[in-house]
Amino acid sequence: MQDSSVAAHGLASNDTATPIAAESVNPKTARNTKAKSRAPREGVASSKFTIVALGGSAGSLEALEKFFSHLPPHPGMAFVVVVHLLAREESLLPGLLQAHTKLPVLEAYDGVRVRANHVYVIPPGHDMSMLHGSLLLFKPTQAPGLRLPIDFFLQSLAKDAGERAVCIIFSGMGSDGSLGLKLVMENFGMVMAQDPATALYDAMPQAALATEFVDFVLAPELMPAQLLDYVERPLGTRPLREQATDSPSRPTHALQKIFLLIRQ
Repeated sequence: MQDSSVAAHGLASNDTATPIAAESVNPKTARNTKAKSRAPREGVASSKFTIVALGGSAGSLEALEKFFSHLPPHPGMAFVVVVHLLAREESLLPGLLQAHTKLPVLEAYDGVRVRANHVYVIPPGHDMSMLHGSLLLFKPTQAPGLRLPIDFFLQSLAKDAGERAVCIIFSGMGSDGSLGLKLVMENFGMVMAQDPATALYDAMPQAALATEFVDFVLAPELMPAQLLDYVERPLGTRPLREQATDSPSRPTHALQKIFLLIRQ
């Protein structure tokens, strides 16, 4: 399968994952309009803006295109796309995404400093991490079928960006991302997952939901407005997902989970 379809690379399907009860938290902005732009902040140091990791596998190209099509031209955030690509010399993904956004879409290279209002795409045949606001590339040490590039990146993002980290899990096979998102939550970041009903392959979103640490479950086109609404609020005033009385296992925001643990 060509990487223009963002193929899963050697990961087993997780179609038997059991869905948990979770409702979408809709943006407060208009549902049928694109999210409102924030002031451009290209020159701001990476310690001052949100860094959004977008993870996916099979079927995620369509979701990524919808996400970027509804993103304003100056969201004031950086975006790092980590998907399962076939090992080849050149990836088609940056060009495919560029057709759906005015933000510069770049293939990441070793040591690149992450800047706001830019999109960085993992290159084929590499693992990637973040340290001091820069992206670092590594040759994989595991066999293709055992690699978890999304988890690998999210662990370093959570430690490096803390509360400024956001991860979004899109369509895909397997469960890559379900471990790394827990570290994002533990470091006061935010977690989104694609609504499984809208995913071409729902195993990856379902695995994320099964952790019970997903803050927002949305269709890709609704994510940008919710994302902007979230990051524009100070940490202490950001909305917490309400737990439904009929389902104590529904996802809750990181802060709410920590408060509950402190009380026990």
